[in-house]
Amino acid sequence: MIERVDVLVCGGGPTGLLTGLGLARQGISVAVIEKCQKSEQAKFGRASLLYPRTMELLDQVDVWEHMAEIAHISRGYVNYNGGKRLISGTYHSIFNQLHGTYFDYVVNIRQKYSEDIFRKALEEKGGSFYEQYELLSIVQDDDAADDYALTVRVKNNATAEEHQVKCKYLVGADGKNSAVRQLSEIAFVGDDSGIKWFRMDAVVKTDMPDARVGMASIESPIYGHVLWMCQDHGRTRIGFSLPPKLADRFGTDITEAQVREAAQEAVAPFSLEFETVDWWTLYSVGQRVAETFRRKRVFLAGDACHSHSSGAGQGMNAGAQDALNLSWKLGGFLKGWYDESVLDTYEEERRPEAQRIIDQDKTLSALITGKIPEGVGRPGATSFEVLGDFIASTMRYTLGLDVHYETNLLNQKANIGLVSAGWPGPDVLLRRPGSRISLRLHQVTKNVGRFHVLVFTGNPALTGESLRSLRSYMDSEDSFTHKRPDIFNFLTIIPGDAPQSDHYLGISRFGKAFYDSDMSAACKYGFSAALGGVVVLRPDGILGYSGELGEGKELGEYFLRFVKASVESPQEPITKKVAEIESKPTGEVEFDGETTETKPVANGVNGVHADTQTSIPIREGPTETSVAA
Repeated sequence: MIERVDVLVCGGGPTGLLTGLGLARQGISVAVIEKCQKSEQAKFGRASLLYPRTMELLDQVDVWEHMAEIAHISRGYVNYNGGKRLISGTYHSIFNQLHGTYFDYVVNIRQKYSEDIFRKALEEKGGSFYEQYELLSIVQDDDAADDYALTVRVKNNATAEEHQVKCKYLVGADGKNSAVRQLSEIAFVGDDSGIKWFRMDAVVKTDMPDARVGMASIESPIYGHVLWMCQDHGRTRIGFSLPPKLADRFGTDITEAQVREAAQEAVAPFSLEFETVDWWTLYSVGQRVAETFRRKRVFLAGDACHSHSSGAGQGMNAGAQDALNLSWKLGGFLKGWYDESVLDTYEEERRPEAQRIIDQDKTLSALITGKIPEGVGRPGATSFEVLGDFIASTMRYTLGLDVHYETNLLNQKANIGLVSAGWPGPDVLLRRPGSRISLRLHQVTKNVGRFHVLVFTGNPALTGESLRSLRSYMDSEDSFTHKRPDIFNFLTIIPGDAPQSDHYLGISRFGKAFYDSDMSAACKYGFSAALGGVVVLRPDGILGYSGELGEGKELGEYFLRFVKASVESPQEPITKKVAEIESKPTGEVEFDGETTETKPVANGVNGVHADTQTSIPIREGPTETSVAA
């Protein structure tokens, strides 16, 4: 067992593993502990439904492709009432509101397989995972000289041995009964609804049409809205509520045979036979949120700080967003990049979203059981109709595509562009120099804790003055890139096509060059060919800043608000580096090995344009970890 680590994460589910992965990708020392033995949970169904925004986030930490190989990808939905197929239905709005993303589908992959992928990625990046370790106590020493202020005691449930771990920060991602939350004395505010739901995963036979289309629902006069979802490995998940009038019939010691009987009754008039049942559960629905997501050096994430029903499938999706919001901020702070105020934005951004999920869940879970809450729905409508209307009105949020954060330290309100600060930066199609094959922006803006600065150049014939102004600022000693750590990944996005970017722009590009062949990328962000613009995407893909092309100083002021001054030696001015490079002769070698007379070099070599003689700083490109190949 590790004795000292920068961040200890308690909870080996998706939220804990993704938090650990996000930190490990930044080179932070991290260990994840889990009290259960995961091999004994192999048949557990648990969370499975993933939405587009979550898939975007998972893609940016390089785990999505592995999940896509296993998951059941759904692009269709059907609803049945009285055995008759209906064109519209409760979850039909999933598929008619899937726009603004290249992940235009939803997937089901059982939690076991997600965890396997996340755990492997964590360990490949240097993180550690320990199972069967239970948290016993947390002691904080604010006067610790080495910053390892937390002493955490854990017990190995297999051997009963106790161990002590020193860490700088502790993250509780250990579920709704979180030991971290309880030991930190953080209240879990809310109540139980009294609603009980069944969930089961099985291999089934049925005469229901389109049983493997992806998602379906059956409107049952007994069980209300019945969920039918195709899973990985040919499994099907069936979910429905247990009406109070049936509670006495089943009793408290319900058996698998009774669950099968209830499921057959719930999907009537269709037949249902079971080849095998992997997992089933009957659980009570409650809605709770932690009074705070942070207490000094302790953070909470996922179900440890918000608990709700699985009606909208928000559990794993919200947990993933917590994890990938917290990890880049905590990782950057530990590396000395940010002021501590950046850590405060985790709760500022994620707690309101948790409360919003819970508020919606209270209405949704009631409607799924066939109850219409007071003040909800139109007069005379059935519970099924009201449920459909409510889901349609909240679906963009459920899909994660309307999840956004308010103006804060990281999200600076701007007066240019179409995307507001705090909203996810749209994924757009670009081309590399010389390539006629498009790639997505998110493929080259991976989440490794670095900010992505997108320079939309516009037409250089119209934006030349602004481009030169930005280039002049970036090359000056006043540039934020000379005063702050190297946490910036620049992309120059040029309209149309050109045989060589620097020559076409009349200045050196900012980072790597990409082409926006039809101006669709610029238009998506709200920039014209005549003006261009600059966008900053946070490591998690949220837009933090947008400004005019020539406003280099304003761009710098955005970062100067929260990025600490570099502790490394000051960088030399780029113009000085270029001068040194240009002062060195370049020789040519003949076939006989004799070196010819050295000659001055132009035409872009060593940073000089032959026609304009504009100095072109030679910058190192992003590392492999900062930009996908």
